[in-house]
Formats: sequence, structure tokens, C-alpha cells
Amino acid sequence: MNNIVAQFGKIAAKSFLAWLKVIVGGGLLSIICLIVSIVLISNNPSLGFAGARAGIVGAIMAIPYLFVVEFWTALLLFGSIGAMVFYVSFAATYGVQKAIQLTWDSKLGDVLMSKLEQYLSQIFDRKNKPEIEQQDVTTIKRNVVLEIKNDKDNSTIQKRILQYLLKRVKLNDIDFASKDLNIKAIIIGKVKEFVADKVQATMQPFWIVFVLQSIVLVLALVFDHN
Repeated sequence: MNNIVAQFGKIAAKSFLAWLKVIVGGGLLSIICLIVSIVLISNNPSLGFAGARAGIVGAIMAIPYLFVVEFWTALLLFGSIGAMVFYVSFAATYGVQKAIQLTWDSKLGDVLMSKLEQYLSQIFDRKNKPEIEQQDVTTIKRNVVLEIKNDKDNSTIQKRILQYLLKRVKLNDIDFASKDLNIKAIIIGKVKEFVADKVQATMQPFWIVFVLQSIVLVLALVFDHN
């Protein structure tokens, strides 16, 4: 038991480092790009901060003109804002996917599946089973997520992994009202299949955005400097 707790502790640490790598790398580049774009805009005598002085409406109306006068700088400015949103979203996804990958690589996937089976049993083996089975997939998932959150024996990283998997796996094709199906086994099987087919902790999307952002930064410095 203590060994399992220690292993999940290591997984949590590695998952956090994976999240931090994306946030720090993407965040620093985005801040640099934003500063450079603002400096380039302020150094342009035909732009300056006229739009800002004219108020919100004037600033909005100045955006198309900014793309005409300094296209790469404008793209750098608004692209960096979008990139920051992407980095935050991707970091969260990458961090939990990294944790899932490490969990299965460490042969701890069965531990989580055992927990998931326990939560499913708490829902489907109750006396009000017919009532539960009449609920839609969203409600079923929400009930299981509540069971996960209320389990005080689970670590935070275990809860994050289970919630992520349960929210992502598709259960729409399951007939929850059927008495001939082993619903718990089917759900667990679908989760395992999802992990094998869909969970890929790759940095490729990050590097694509990072490189494109860097290219736009160079182009803005080359073509839009004054």
C-alpha cells in the first residue's frame, strides 16, 4: 500500500513538472512576444497609441489598420494572446495525460480500474438500480465523478486521472437499462480501450505553436522594425 502511494506521489511530481514545462516555456515566449509587439507598435509614428487615446471604440477600429500597416506585429500581438490561452489549456491536458501514461507504464492501471469498479458498484448495485439506469449518460458520469471526489482514500492525482478518463470516454452506445449486460465491465473495458488508443502524452502540438510563434516574432522584428 505504501509503495503504491509512493509511486503515485512520483507520478504526481512528474506530471506537475510536465505541466510546468509547458506553462513556463510558452508563457515566457508569449510575454516576450507581447512586449516586442507593443514596443514595435509604439515606435511606429503612424500608429502610436492613437487608437487607445480614442477610447475602446477607436482602439477596436484601429485593429484592421494595424494589420495593414504592420501585419506581422499585429499577428504577433493577437497571436500571442491566443497562444497563451492554448498553452494554459494544453498544459492541463498534457499534465494529466502524462500522469496516465506513467500510471500504465508503472503497471498501476489495474489499481485505478479497481477503484473505478468500486465506484460503479456503489451506483449500479444500489436498491434504486432501476431508477439509476433510467438516467442519461451525462448523469451517470456525474454520479461516478461525485463518488471519485468523495473518496478520501484517493490521492489528488488518482482523482484527476479517473475524472479525466471518465469525462473523455464515450458511453453513449451502452444500454444502461439492459439486464443482460455487465455494465461495469463494459465501462471499464471502454476506459482501458480509450487509454490504449487515445491517450498520447506528446509535446508535438506545443512545439508546433511554439515554433510558429517564434517565426512570427522574427518576421515582425525583420519587417516591422522602425
